[in-house]
Amino acid sequence: MIPAESDISTFSLFGLMDFCVTVRGTIGIEAAAFGIPVLTAGTGRYDRHGFTVDSDDRQAYLDRLGRVQDVPRLSEEQRTLAERYAYGIFVARPFPLSTVTYEHKRDAKATLSCRIKAKTREDWMNAPDLNAFAEWVQSGEEDFLSLHDAKQEDGLMTAGSVGLGSPPAMEGGREWR
Repeated sequence: MIPAESDISTFSLFGLMDFCVTVRGTIGIEAAAFGIPVLTAGTGRYDRHGFTVDSDDRQAYLDRLGRVQDVPRLSEEQRTLAERYAYGIFVARPFPLSTVTYEHKRDAKATLSCRIKAKTREDWMNAPDLNAFAEWVQSGEEDFLSLHDAKQEDGLMTAGSVGLGSPPAMEGGREWR
């Protein structure tokens, strides 16, 4: 088990891992994209999408854990599903906010600091990132995706967006303890 505050890069582990056990950590998405079987210890945003080993109840989960050595590597199709999901979550979905930026200080409380680049009303009205967000809100689409037609203009990032339909129904928030 590796604590979240560890300096160990998860990327360095993929060549050593036979399987991954997680509740909802992004390590599960990453490991599956490398073809490593991921046993989910609950429900989250990426279980039941075809690239994780999911259980319907606590006993089924414990039974799977008891014979984890028998869980096969992911098929090429499952790995591809995981790669596509990872791309959507890690690359296309994040909202590239550049007019206002936030960062956490490296202090004991990870204090949040905010930097506002827009200084005038015109800056706010013409901010490409905020305009893309406003267009998405007005569109009524369920999800915001930034596609790779992003470009720099006057130090601000612009990005096209596209909506996606509803994700498959998922059970929410259950963990087995």
